[in-house]
Amino acid sequence: MLHRLARLWILPALVCLPAQADVLMPGTRSVRHELVVESSPALQGVTLVATPLHGFRAGDPIVPGQPFPFSTKYGTRLYAFAPGVAIPQDREALEASALASTDLPVIEETAVPLVSPVTRVLTRLRVTAILERRIELEILGEERLDASGRPAASLLRLTLLGAIAAAGLLGVLLLRRRRRKAPAS
Repeated sequence: MLHRLARLWILPALVCLPAQADVLMPGTRSVRHELVVESSPALQGVTLVATPLHGFRAGDPIVPGQPFPFSTKYGTRLYAFAPGVAIPQDREALEASALASTDLPVIEETAVPLVSPVTRVLTRLRVTAILERRIELEILGEERLDASGRPAASLLRLTLLGAIAAAGLLGVLLLRRRRRKAPAS
């Protein structure tokens, strides 16, 4: 009786959890989501830095074409600095000394269904312009990769193939059963 009452309280609480909770929902597993800023003319003579808005880490310089982690939970902001400028460790000094900044236009994906082959998500961005203390970003696309780093088959495609295989197996079993029941002539 007590476990039934506990289920009545726990299930609604799980449904109401925010999207960025530290708890994985049942039937899901974690996935690593990273960003890649592609090289562009707008980046000439600029150093980009990604830094969380909450937490203790300072900014990490971004190398165009190289993946870097980000967090929707802690909030990640991009800053542009003139070349040779020392990147401050303090957030207020970071904001004051940056040429421009912007929030990321991407929401971090932290979980996928258990049956999904996806282990890593890469979102590609391009800096289109740096204007009046604002960095303009364009989302180029997203790649879903499996454990070997190849593009992962979509869950819909895997489900469809599984359904076709199950239907074929069921057909074979029904034919076999019909042949056994057929009267011998």
